[in-house]
Amino acid sequence: MTNKIITIALGFILIFGGIFYFFRDSIPISYGSVCSIILGCAFIGAYFKKNRRWTILPGIYLLYIGIASAFFAHSYIFNYIITSVFFLAPGTIFTILYYTTDNRRPLLTLGLVLISVGVCVLFIGIFDFHYINIFLLCIGIAFVINYVLGKDYGNRTSLVIGIILILLSLRRFLSITGYADAIISMILVILGFIVIVRALLVR
Repeated sequence: MTNKIITIALGFILIFGGIFYFFRDSIPISYGSVCSIILGCAFIGAYFKKNRRWTILPGIYLLYIGIASAFFAHSYIFNYIITSVFFLAPGTIFTILYYTTDNRRPLLTLGLVLISVGVCVLFIGIFDFHYINIFLLCIGIAFVINYVLGKDYGNRTSLVIGIILILLSLRRFLSITGYADAIISMILVILGFIVIVRALLVR
């Protein structure tokens, strides 16, 4: 199955390479970036096919940087994209390691948090957030996703942290209604009671 996926990915790379080569005079794309993408895919393929763990690091970075340079080099958010890569790449690596090794939970948590920071950097470059703390929102969502993907539903620590961070990120937005502090306080109190009750019921 892995060999088939790698072969299909190689086929798509060759197809896109042929298209870009044919339209090379009308499509402003860097062939150095294309080579970076192909080389990155080759390193990632070596990781999955031959289990060479060191190849995942250059593979992910080359892939991300190649895509950013190929399609966003002349965009006003290019600097934000490059900055986000240095969070997205290690986050992706930790997440891949989580699924391809022994499913150590800290790898997933760290990976999702880094990815969320990278996404936050991208959002800051694209949108203006006046009433939402986008950093806390992204981190909070990462913890909620961590709870779902971790499949350890008995341990709700990650879920509680995520909900608290999301609420804090929306505090200014909720203040428009005039009930922000009351809403946040009520939800936190309810969560506290749930945590205490569950702790007392566990034997």
